[in-house]
Amino acid sequence: MKMLLLALLFAAMAAGQTAQGDIVNAATGAPLPGARVSTNGPNGKPVMVKADAGGHFQLPAGTGSMFGLRVSYPGFLPDSRMVQFGQAGMNLRIALAPACVITGTIQDEDGFPVEQANVQAVRYRLQRGKRALGFVGSTQTDDLGHYRLANLPAGRYWVRVNASRLANWDRRYVAQYFPGGLQPDPANRIEVQAGQERGGVDIRMTKHEGVAVTGRVETPSGAVVSTGPYWVELQTEFHGMRESSSVTVSDNTFVIRHVAQGSYIVRAHTGNYPPVAGDLMGQQKLEVGDADEPNLVVQMQQVQPVDIAGTVVMDDGRPAPPLQVGVRGTMGSGVSAQTAEDGSFTLKGLLWGHYDVSVYPVRSADGRVAGPPAGFPRSAKLGEQEVLDTGFDVETTSPGPLHIVMSNRQIKLTGSLTDASGQPAAGISLAFVRDENWTENIGNTDGQGALHAAVRQAGDYHIYVVRNQNSMDDEDYLEQHANDFPVVHVVDGANAPLVLRMPGMQ
Repeated sequence: MKMLLLALLFAAMAAGQTAQGDIVNAATGAPLPGARVSTNGPNGKPVMVKADAGGHFQLPAGTGSMFGLRVSYPGFLPDSRMVQFGQAGMNLRIALAPACVITGTIQDEDGFPVEQANVQAVRYRLQRGKRALGFVGSTQTDDLGHYRLANLPAGRYWVRVNASRLANWDRRYVAQYFPGGLQPDPANRIEVQAGQERGGVDIRMTKHEGVAVTGRVETPSGAVVSTGPYWVELQTEFHGMRESSSVTVSDNTFVIRHVAQGSYIVRAHTGNYPPVAGDLMGQQKLEVGDADEPNLVVQMQQVQPVDIAGTVVMDDGRPAPPLQVGVRGTMGSGVSAQTAEDGSFTLKGLLWGHYDVSVYPVRSADGRVAGPPAGFPRSAKLGEQEVLDTGFDVETTSPGPLHIVMSNRQIKLTGSLTDASGQPAAGISLAFVRDENWTENIGNTDGQGALHAAVRQAGDYHIYVVRNQNSMDDEDYLEQHANDFPVVHVVDGANAPLVLRMPGMQ
């Protein structure tokens, strides 16, 4: 294997298609010997090398105008970036940030350790253009209740625990935040610096009475239950993780006790989850306050496969090249279909659930893209509803035709970037972010500090240095660095070259 990698390396070097550089500690500048660097080689297959004693690496790069580099080192945050072939042969400098660690213990109300509790490091992130609370890292406690949240970026976090084992026998143990509240309190965030291990973040869980949710399940006339009894589930979403309490239904009535305040989905089903054709299922939204919720009614319907027809067109009226249209459900199921010559497609057999839309090129057996590039989806409408960012729901009937508009029109930006001393800043990734929807576009500088970027729409953009793959998920980072560069006004058509200087001498 080593000889094969060397042969690939020498062949690529002979062709001039190599990537090389130095991997260093972002905090100290010291080299990181043994850091792993990988990319797709000239034959399209992954190639990995380790940095030498001085942190230097050299490896073959793939074909095309750009290639991706992935760098990792134990105890440091990984780095992924796109590099232009104009940088080939130059010495890239990739600085990895030391990772942070938060540790502590989880105990129950009586002081006993809680085993297999799910502990999360939580902060606000930008998800689909919206500010939402989500976890950055998670782990489980051991048999002594100890936990270790590792590989975290520097920043401020809430520590959240969901003690599922306790909740299995006492539903009053609901999810809680350090040091014990039901909601995140800005005063209780834990701050960790780069490379720091913050210990003693202990949580002693308490029981919360909450309120009772009482109701009944109504089934269609003549419906036959395909599997088992009815279940009623009270579900909340937390960054894509399903957290729920469920009870069996007796005489079509149910009671779920000790429910905390919040937004929920009440779902009734016949045992299978995800559902299968023939099952009965019903759901509705529920806002729980500080009073019991009586007389809730959940209407069930029979789950049947649903087909959704649609079309894909280019925004300039030209036919779209062959594309694969896919939808993936939050319950884990997914369906895809290839477009016909006229851009039509049919997604077959979708079952009950919420689905997100994606469009990607058709690839041949050797991994190459078939046909000309189609760019990116600009719009996806289900009937009259825009669903590209929000997704859509499927129940018992087709929600309508899906019309997708693709675009390969981008506004190209050029310019230069210098460091604080006025020297060219090579191998830097910059994010161009629009205020109104936080759409992120990444640009890169080459070996001479020349900037090459493209954005999809005209408008005003903030510019951020992408220090690592977590930068644009960190609300604190975005707030602190919003004014590192002047706001750039981008117009359709030609734009004047940007002249940018890294923070420090602006």
